Amino acid sequence: MFIDSKEEVKIQECNKSIFKRHILSILFKMLRSLSKQTLVFSRVASVKLQPSLLSKTQPFSTYSLLRNEVDTHKFADTVILPTTSFPSRSNASLIEKQLKPQCTSDLYKWNISRPTNGKLENVFILHDGPPYANGDLHVGHSLNKVLKDIINRFELMKGKIVHYKPGWDCHGLPIELKTLEKLSKVRKEEEKSIKKKLKKLDKSSEEYQDLHKHLEDLRHTKLSPLDIVKLSEHHALEAQANQSKTFQKLGIMGDFENPYLTLKKPYVIEQLKIFKKFFNNKMVKRQRKPVYWGCETATALAEGELEYNKEHVSKTAYVRFPIVSFPESIDKQHLSEDIDALIWTSTPWTLLANRAISINKKMQYTILRSSNGQRSVLVAVELADSILSIDLSLMETDIIIEGADLVGTKYVNPLLNDPSTTFPVIAGDHVTNTAGTGLVHTAPGHGHDDYLVGLANNIEVYSPVDDHGKYTSDLHPNVVDEFKGLKVLGAGNDKVLEKLEQLDILFHRNDNYVHSYPYDWRSKKPIIIRATPQWFIDCLHQE
Repeated sequence: MFIDSKEEVKIQECNKSIFKRHILSILFKMLRSLSKQTLVFSRVASVKLQPSLLSKTQPFSTYSLLRNEVDTHKFADTVILPTTSFPSRSNASLIEKQLKPQCTSDLYKWNISRPTNGKLENVFILHDGPPYANGDLHVGHSLNKVLKDIINRFELMKGKIVHYKPGWDCHGLPIELKTLEKLSKVRKEEEKSIKKKLKKLDKSSEEYQDLHKHLEDLRHTKLSPLDIVKLSEHHALEAQANQSKTFQKLGIMGDFENPYLTLKKPYVIEQLKIFKKFFNNKMVKRQRKPVYWGCETATALAEGELEYNKEHVSKTAYVRFPIVSFPESIDKQHLSEDIDALIWTSTPWTLLANRAISINKKMQYTILRSSNGQRSVLVAVELADSILSIDLSLMETDIIIEGADLVGTKYVNPLLNDPSTTFPVIAGDHVTNTAGTGLVHTAPGHGHDDYLVGLANNIEVYSPVDDHGKYTSDLHPNVVDEFKGLKVLGAGNDKVLEKLEQLDILFHRNDNYVHSYPYDWRSKKPIIIRATPQWFIDCLHQE
C-alpha cells in the first residue's frame, strides 16, 4: 500500500493508542466485507466477532479481545475431529505387558503351534546368522534383526508357519579380547587401591610386605588357557542375555526362550558329528589360503574388521626379472638380446615369496631397448609410454608379442641367488592396463588374486612369514640367514629394496607412494596378507 509523505507525517504525529485504533478499524472493515462473520485465530479454534466490538472506537488491545473470547467460547466444539476409542496418550504399562507380547512372543507361540499338514511349502524357516556375544548391540544389529523380522512377518501373513530361532556366536577372539579388557580394568583398579594403601604403611611392616608381594603377583600373573575359556564363557553368556533383552524390546518375533548358542555342549556335539560325516566322505582337506592378518594382534581379520587409511605411504618398486627362455611359438629373430620382465609392486617384501609373473592373454606386449647398455625390458604396449617417461635411455621397438604367446616363458628371481630355479609366466584375468607394466608379480601366499591364479596353475601357496609379520626359516636357504626375523612391514621391506639395488635389478623406486591401505581396526596398524593353514570342505567331492 502506498502512503504519501503528508499521510506519513500525520501518522507519525498520532500517539500510539490512536495509531492502534486506526489500524484495527481498517482491519475490522475488511473482515466485515467478508460473507463469513468468523475470525480464525488458530488452526484449532474460531471466534465469532461481536458487532458491538466492531463499532467501538475507544483504545483496546488485541490481547484483551482474545482473552475475553477464549473465556466465552469452547474451542473444542468448533473443531471437527474423528471419533476414536483410543486414549489420547499411550499407556506404557499396557504396551509392555499386553500389546507387545501379543505382537511378539504370544504371536510366535500361536504361529508355531499350527499343524503343517505334512506340506513343506507351508513352512518358512529363516536361519539366523548369529551376532557375536561380546558386548552391547549397535545400529547394525538392529538393522539386521528388523529386516529379518519384516521377512518373517510377511511370510506369516501369507499363511506360512514361521520357524525363527535366534542364535549367538559365543566363540572367537572378539569375545576373548573383551574379556581380557574387562579383566585389565579390574586389575588396574586393584593395583591403584593397593598402591594407596602402601603409601600409608611403614615399609618395614609385615602388612606392607604382604601387600607389596600381592601387587607383584598381580602384575606378573598370567591367565591359563582354561581360565580365559571360563571367563570368556561367563562374559559371552552375560552379553547374550543383554542382547536378547534388547532385541525383544525392539519387538522382534522369534523363539527367544530357546536360542541356539555355539558354546552349548549339544550344539558342539552336533557340529562334530556333521564334521565326522564330511571327513568320512573324504570331503575335508587342509591347505593354506591367504587371509587379512593383523601382525600386532597376531590374528586373522575379516573384511569388516578393516579400516582403510587413504593417506598410507608405501615404498614401491619397478623390478627386473631376467627372462631365461621364451616359448617355441615366439619368433626369436628380434629377441636375441638379454631381456627382463619388468614388474611393479607396492609390497617389495613379498618378492621373496614370488612364484610366477602373470600377464593378460588379451593384451599385447613389446620390448623397450636401452641406449646405455642396460638390458631390454618387456612391458605391455599400452603402458610403454609411462615406462619411457621414467627412464629416458629406453627406446621403443616395433616388436609386438601377443600375451597368449608369452605364457610358458621362464625367468629367474635374482633375490634368491639360485639360477637353477626358474619360475613361469602365467595368464591371469586380474592383470589390467591401467597401471604398472602389464606384468604382475605373483605370490600366491600373499594376495587373493595371486592365490586364485596360483590354484588354477598348480603353483605352491608359499608364505614364509609368521604370526607377528616376521620372515621365518621357510625362506629359500640362500637368503634365510639374511632375512629371518625381520619385520616385513619394516626392516624386512627396507632390506629387500637394498638388496634389489645391490643386484642392479631395481629399475625405479618411490618411497612416498600415497594410497588407500587396510588397517587393523583394533591396533590401528597396517595389515598384511599371508597364507595360513585352514580347513576346507569340498562339497563337490564325494566317494
